Amino acid sequence: MTTKVGLYRDQRNKRRPWVVRWFGEYDPSTDAQRHYSKSFARKRQAEVFRAARQAQLDRGGIRDVPRDILVEEFMRRFTEHRLQHRRPATRATYRLSLEQLCEFVGHGAGIRSVTSEVADAFIASRTRVARGGTGYSPWSRNQHLRNVKAAFNAAVEWGYLSHNPFKNVRPQRCRPRQWHHLTPHDFARLLGAGDDRRWRAFYLLAYTTGARFGELFNLTWVDIDFERGVGTVHDRAGTKLTPPFRVKDYEARSLRLPGQTVEALLAWQGEAPDGVPYILLTEARWRIVQAKWTLCHGGKPWKRNHQTDELVRGEWENRHMVNNVRRDIRVHLDRAGIKTEVPMTIHTFRKSFGQNHADAGTPMHVLQKLMGHASITTTRDFYLQTADANEREAAARYEAILKTASDETCVGLLNAG
Repeated sequence: MTTKVGLYRDQRNKRRPWVVRWFGEYDPSTDAQRHYSKSFARKRQAEVFRAARQAQLDRGGIRDVPRDILVEEFMRRFTEHRLQHRRPATRATYRLSLEQLCEFVGHGAGIRSVTSEVADAFIASRTRVARGGTGYSPWSRNQHLRNVKAAFNAAVEWGYLSHNPFKNVRPQRCRPRQWHHLTPHDFARLLGAGDDRRWRAFYLLAYTTGARFGELFNLTWVDIDFERGVGTVHDRAGTKLTPPFRVKDYEARSLRLPGQTVEALLAWQGEAPDGVPYILLTEARWRIVQAKWTLCHGGKPWKRNHQTDELVRGEWENRHMVNNVRRDIRVHLDRAGIKTEVPMTIHTFRKSFGQNHADAGTPMHVLQKLMGHASITTTRDFYLQTADANEREAAARYEAILKTASDETCVGLLNAG
């Protein structure tokens, strides 16, 4: 296969006589390599281009001129080919980012019109905040950047572009989101403020296992090994009677259940409604889930659009198992007399679980497994969020070491004298 980039002079072209020519990939339909050329008015310009193109080919770069495709069409192909097996919530965030990009560049724009300048302008437009206080937070802006960058990496791989226009767009620095660390002391008070044994089982599962929102409410009685004190969360395909469930980052992972959590589950199992496979669902909620899933499984409208208040079609997500849980948690917090500066969510229990282990000195790789993090970088964040009490304790210990060393020095000097 010919890889040389040549420079020629075309006597017939008076305005742009200097021509750079190279071969593309082998085309089975013609049993030959494609030919490409680019004309220049000045020889120096042609030499610079030839050298750059030759260096690119020597590094294994794309040989053929990228094919153009509408941004809309690329968005459809990327969603079908790259997002097919991703979680519904993940697909939704990608679609939102790509739809906003399509609106930004225009529905008739080709993908090659998305230059580095357009990429900078699009991401910059995601940071503008309206007068009324609405707009895009740095977190949302960075999420859009990650999504379009991943999509255009695929565009480069598929041969539509020679480089990713979003490659050099830098993410915006974000301030860490504040959240309330629920200490073991406050948790004990909250545990006593629940309404029944189901709530006690919920709080202990959430606080002692670090399970995610969707994992908690999709956990079934079959998933619990009471003898070993282990719960298993794993991917489940949807059936005619039960909705699907997907574990984030993994196909399956284990939850270690302390003795107190196992006892609470056993106590609740004796009162749990018959015929409800999910541990934390009431009979009434299970009937609602079944009705919604029947419509969703049949391709009928079942999901309420909060803007139009109409029922629409949609994909099933883990979070659709329950609602109003956060409202009930606030009631229990008030009853327990626990005041928080930032709103409490179910995810607060998971983060508190990680923080408690970090404060206790649990090795990072062990905590990564307990939390079910795909990347240890995520786990490392908990070690950077050490509580102020631990910092004060560390400073006090260090001060004591210095004081002891100073006292020993003084005693040594006195004895020498």
